Amino acid sequence: MIPVTSLGTTSYTTGPGTIKRFNMFYSSTITGEAAQGYSSGQAMQILEEIAREKLPKEIGIEWSGLSYQEKKQSGQTGFVIMLAFLFVFLFLAAQYESWSIPIAVLLSLPIACVGAFLSI
Repeated sequence: MIPVTSLGTTSYTTGPGTIKRFNMFYSSTITGEAAQGYSSGQAMQILEEIAREKLPKEIGIEWSGLSYQEKKQSGQTGFVIMLAFLFVFLFLAAQYESWSIPIAVLLSLPIACVGAFLSI
């Protein structure tokens, strides 16, 4: 066994051990959570407003992970629901071999949901 000092010198330093990069740019990670009663979309919008006001113009903001997916797909709920109703209609039309019976089934769906909600 030999002492470590015989191989080199050591010293204490402060600072990050790694340099974080995102899309080949230097970056820093900001994590947060929406306050009680607010959605994650509202929190993301407020964070972008704060970044525009406080950060210099040459610093940008990007989302990653689930936040990126949420930002990319926001505003498509209506389209997805309409597409789901279309597929349900087509499946029912194939099952009943009729174009008119699925319409009656789909029109009874809101009444069934209200009845289930009231019974709870």
